[in-house]
Amino acid sequence: MDASDFGADRFVTLRGLAVPVPADAYRLLLNLEVRAFNVSREGDRVLVVEPHQRLTPEDLASIRRWKWHLLILIDYCNQPHLDAHLFDNRAADSRRLA
Repeated sequence: MDASDFGADRFVTLRGLAVPVPADAYRLLLNLEVRAFNVSREGDRVLVVEPHQRLTPEDLASIRRWKWHLLILIDYCNQPHLDAHLFDNRAADSRRLA
């Protein structure tokens, strides 16, 4: 499967998550991670993407569109009992230290 297989009407099913998430939200989180953004949540409703100065207008529009799904994916990634994560936090931590 390549990127052209994903569309606005496509969903991704993740083990341990009760409902599928839109593929576009999933790809957005992966894209932000690859570009070395730190994506986290504060409380129930606040999505934090740092460094925010590097976000493009397209990034901001996508983040606004998929905010609630991104929060779900962040919660999913933070579940220590799952062995399947979207990204490896150890790799992200090593980039921050470099």
